[in-house]
Amino acid sequence: MSDDDKERGGAPDPLAPLADLARAWADAGPQHPGGPGAWAELDAGLTRQVRRRRAQWALAGALGLVLVAAAGRGVWLRHQRLTYAIEGADARTDGYIPRVVEPLARVRFSDGSEVGLEHGSRAWVVATGADGAQLRLEDGRAHFAVVHRPHAHWTVEAGPFVVSVTGTKFDVEWSGTNDRLRVHLRSGVVTVGGPQTRGGVTLLPGQVLEARPDEGILRVEPAPADPPAPPLRGAPLEKASPTAAPSATSPSAAAPPLTSPPPAVPGPAGEPAPPPPPAADPRLLHAAPVRPRALALAGAPVAAGFGSDWRAEIARGEFEPILHEAAARGTESCLRSLPSDRLAVLGDAARYGGQTDLARRVLQAQRARFPGSSAAAEATFLLGRLAEDAHEPGSVALPWYERYLKEAPTGVYAAEALGRQMLILGGRANDQRAREIARKYLEGYPRGAYVAQAREILEGAP
Repeated sequence: MSDDDKERGGAPDPLAPLADLARAWADAGPQHPGGPGAWAELDAGLTRQVRRRRAQWALAGALGLVLVAAAGRGVWLRHQRLTYAIEGADARTDGYIPRVVEPLARVRFSDGSEVGLEHGSRAWVVATGADGAQLRLEDGRAHFAVVHRPHAHWTVEAGPFVVSVTGTKFDVEWSGTNDRLRVHLRSGVVTVGGPQTRGGVTLLPGQVLEARPDEGILRVEPAPADPPAPPLRGAPLEKASPTAAPSATSPSAAAPPLTSPPPAVPGPAGEPAPPPPPAADPRLLHAAPVRPRALALAGAPVAAGFGSDWRAEIARGEFEPILHEAAARGTESCLRSLPSDRLAVLGDAARYGGQTDLARRVLQAQRARFPGSSAAAEATFLLGRLAEDAHEPGSVALPWYERYLKEAPTGVYAAEALGRQMLILGGRANDQRAREIARKYLEGYPRGAYVAQAREILEGAP
């Protein structure tokens, strides 16, 4: 270490030896015997320094390329729709599992998430996206192991309830026959929305939510000593085939369209009512057998007991009989005469059966005939979801969500409607309303399903 380094009290200068050699060579002069040796040593030292610097820059460049490649792969994966494979059950190409006959069936997703379905369960992988999937448990018990990822968003529908998930392990049991829901959270956080939940109930690990909407029962209790959930392998899929288009045996292909559309019901301000669908060919009404009690004259007022067993049928996944009975009775008669609860079940059958136009007409009839009711408010929200599920522009779904939040600001779908409204607006550059809704969402639902998206919108604000 040189005297200057000692005085500064710092680390030795790596170029100090070269400087000393340069001074020695200069003092010796070109004719001095030590001059050529000092020059050669100086030249060798400079060469070593240059090589060392080149190696450092090459290493830094390689690391930079690795980081850029990793970031690029992350962006690419962020926009890839999840794929899945169903094992241990005969499933249709549209993701519908009519009934699990094995002790346990598995739905394995490409991000490593997995769903186990117990014997006798019926479920449906309704849709998948880059951030998660939408599933529907029609009956039975399912075990979920959802991998936690940034921006992850999963939903599980069970009857009138919706479980919103980001990443966790939990069990869902739904009995349509008894109208009973049971959600057991094992790890993570989930939010359950539905009747009597007042905008959503957030569960913590070790808690169980039980609900019986027909009896007005909703309670959250510590989990009893339940048997552990069956092990789920959870290994990500290397190559999973994406879902195909619905087959000829799917609900959307099995039930004939209904006839006699009701008068158009106006939508939100500025939104024209959708045009009525064309009348169906009367011969289609006899394409599948109908029940004897449904052979009344089309257009006649429905009997008091008509449709009383629809709720049990839809719980068993039997959508087609409901749609056939309504078609035989007469669409206009059903939409004008059915009580609110059976009208809602008919709308569910149409949605689950893939008859979007019929579902939209049923929901509009619910709003027109029972204004101010909770069923009418929920129909407003579902009209927005129908528009999104049909991949219509966000400007079509947005007014429905806005109207629902005005009609039911603390309704069962308030958190979901606010989140969907935020995402639609957030897709537009520098949208001030999206930022305002994001702040409102974080204040009202700090543990909601759209927290990550709300923070992303606020962080990206100019």
